[in-house]
Order: sequence, then C-alpha cells, then structure tokens
Amino acid sequence: MRSYHKFVQEGRLSGDSKLEPNSLGIWTLGGDLGIGFVALIETRAKEILLIRKANKHNYEYSGRLALPGGMIRSKEVHSPEFLRDFEYSIQARLEEESGLSPSLFNGLEPLSTITPVTSYTAKGARRHTLVLPLSGKISGQVPLLATSSSVQEPQWVHWAEVVSLIREVAPANCLVLASYLQDRLTPNQRDFIAPAVEKALHDCTGWAEEVGWPSPSFPGLSADSV
Repeated sequence: MRSYHKFVQEGRLSGDSKLEPNSLGIWTLGGDLGIGFVALIETRAKEILLIRKANKHNYEYSGRLALPGGMIRSKEVHSPEFLRDFEYSIQARLEEESGLSPSLFNGLEPLSTITPVTSYTAKGARRHTLVLPLSGKISGQVPLLATSSSVQEPQWVHWAEVVSLIREVAPANCLVLASYLQDRLTPNQRDFIAPAVEKALHDCTGWAEEVGWPSPSFPGLSADSV
C-alpha cells in the first residue's frame, strides 16, 4: 500500500514526534495525537459515500454526517507495524461502516488537500486525532450495510446534494469534502457552504493549536472569519 509513504513524503506525518501506538493500541504521534483516516469514495455518477453517525448520549457528533473512517489501530500489540496496521484499519472500518470491500475499487490514494485535526471526548477525556484523507473511485452503487454500532446509516449521495447537506457534516469531514469539491462549485454553492466551512476551519484550527500541530488552511478562508 502506497498511501503511508505518500503522507510521509508530503510531510503530513513529519516532525519531531515519534510515530507509535499508545496503550490502547491506537497509532499516535508522540503518544498524544492519534492518527485516523477518512475515505472519500465516489462513483462514476458522482455519488459520494456518506455515513450518518449513530445517536449516542454525550457524543459531540451524534447523528452527524461523515465520511467512513476511523482510528489506525495496531493489529498485533507485540509487533506493531504502521503500514500493515494502516491497511488493516482501512479494510476493517470500510466493511464495518458501509459493507464495502476495498477489492471493489483500485486502491485508495491520499487526497492532495488539507490534513485536519479533530477532537472528541471519550471516557471523560478529551482526545485529538490527525485525520488522513484518502479517496477512491468505484464504478457504480453497491448495496450498503453497516455492522458498526457507531453508524446509523450509510448512503450514496450525489455530490450536489452533499453540498446542500454540508452543515450536517462533522468539522474535519466538512473541510475534506469542501476541498475535494471546490473546483465543481458554482458561485452560489460556494456562498452556501462558506459559513459551514469557516466554522469547521475555526474548530479544527483550535484543536490543532491545542496539540501543537500546524493549522489547516483553506483557499480564500481564514480561521479568524468566525
């Protein structure tokens, strides 16, 4: 799998922090900043795979829309290997959250976009995650089925409808989607998504600053806009 190497070459996993799994088996930079991914899968008809998060008490993103994804976890505690664990985590999360198998498309490649930091609360503790965005193409719709309790529903959504739903999308996912779609947008669509993107950029910038990670940037927008 080439994705990890590209992220390193592009500097998205560079810096002084050591790449290592923490006590929970989650890969991190320096033990504090978790590493996760989202997968942007699009059909030839320009339908994008979205998931709706399950409704959970005291979960910030309960019921929100997102791209399938998750944390990169160590498969074998006593012999962690990031490249293998990255590939395994992608396969496992895609199948759990949507029923899709990576064999249905020709691999996933890093998106040449932003790499945002997200944050959430788990077991009373505030966590931060660096989100690595990946993309892949699939010939057409295939039936979707989520087996993960964290997902309410996976669905294929035409990109133009994704634009209309952008305010329901979790912050880091919002930035990834807006960056991916920006060249297709009409002036009216750009104006429509601007408030949601500005808010997402503001949130992700704050979370990045909390862990000393470079702030994300988005063409034409500033985190100070909101």
